[in-house]
Amino acid sequence: MFGTMEIKSACKRAIRNILYVKNVTDVVIFEDPFELEFLKDQSFKNEIVNKITSDIESQKFEKIHLKTYGKILMPKKQPANYRFCSMIDIYEELFF
Repeated sequence: MFGTMEIKSACKRAIRNILYVKNVTDVVIFEDPFELEFLKDQSFKNEIVNKITSDIESQKFEKIHLKTYGKILMPKKQPANYRFCSMIDIYEELFF
């Protein structure tokens, strides 16, 4: 199993990646959700990292349930060909 420092480091990398791409998915309509502003705040970021680290170390995985906020059908290149897309909670994105 990974130690506390490795988990915190992975969480911080995930946050940096999400802030860099301004999204948690490749679907343009979900781009730049307002929750990303919270991740820019250092104290909030530390709180999230500590919470995720604590949950992973205690192995309380039953508390994590996939919550979807937006569900849409995105058209693909061919007519009548769609892709089902949804946006999940940013905490859960970081957790996973």
